[in-house]
Amino acid sequence: MLKVRYFPSWFPGTHYANFARKSSAAFRKLREFPYHQMLDKIVGYSSRLKNSDSWLLQAKGTARPSFLLTQLETLDQKESDAKTKIDLIQTVSTILYVAGADTVSVSALYEGILIYEAYQTSASLAFFVLAMVLYPGCQAKAQEEIDAVVGSDRLPDFHDRKSLPYLECLVQETLR
Repeated sequence: MLKVRYFPSWFPGTHYANFARKSSAAFRKLREFPYHQMLDKIVGYSSRLKNSDSWLLQAKGTARPSFLLTQLETLDQKESDAKTKIDLIQTVSTILYVAGADTVSVSALYEGILIYEAYQTSASLAFFVLAMVLYPGCQAKAQEEIDAVVGSDRLPDFHDRKSLPYLECLVQETLR
């Protein structure tokens, strides 16, 4: 069976193979980044003493507890499948890193009590701004609703949420 990756770049239908060739180094760097960042925070990695039971001697104190640190601490370099485990650790830690790199925490306090906490991405905010730019009529309707309920003296708060059904729908649609 012929594989597309071996076809010349000028051959019809090889667009994705060409993209993979061009971007494979960048994806490899992305995949290895969290792993190497953690290794930089660990003492003893580069030496890998042959007489040591663990290649992870001790932490410098800069490595925070994490999935990656836990996996590295339990990894036995002497196992026959250690390279495969390292590849798997790199892949999973990259997925976790990329998923969390864009995450922000949103909390709301009412009289000192946490009443709402959610984790959303800044991509949601960017999507909302894009939607308002593309649909100025929706933005105008939401602004009219805010002005009618809240006025111009203050900002809306969680007490106004039930009185702002259109704005609530915009928020829910953004987070959908």
